[in-house]
Amino acid sequence: MSVVADTLQSNKELVRQLVERGFNQGDLDVVDEIVDPGVVTHNPFILDAPTGPESVRGGIAMIRRSFPDLHADMLDLIAEGDRVAVFLQLRGTNEGDYRRGAATRREGSFRAFFIWRVANGRLVENWGVADRFALLQQLGIIPSDDDLADRMPSPGAPG
Repeated sequence: MSVVADTLQSNKELVRQLVERGFNQGDLDVVDEIVDPGVVTHNPFILDAPTGPESVRGGIAMIRRSFPDLHADMLDLIAEGDRVAVFLQLRGTNEGDYRRGAATRREGSFRAFFIWRVANGRLVENWGVADRFALLQQLGIIPSDDDLADRMPSPGAPG
């Protein structure tokens, strides 16, 4: 393997460890091992998560409190240059407060996509999006698409 290929594999392994150990096993020590203390999080995974260096650890801790059986499947993992992109399918049972609401005891799943920047063998910056809307609908926190459509006035109906 070339030096570039080795670096790309090492970078992918950092993200794989964060998903497997952090999200799936709840091992927050992995954050100290592979995430830079000054990590910059542009789009927090959990909206109420802490900012700054605690953003990754705090986000994982918060989602695992809400979904203790959380499991993330990596649907895709791609590395290019100093970036690693990961596409995830997450699922779990809502057993703890989530989005300022009490536990629903419902199962939910959603997809998320993150890009991580790697420097000096550590995760230093990330951007991401998660389909929180779908999860909130599954948990019954917000109405389903069908419920929302039923509330809409009929076309041509008096307003």
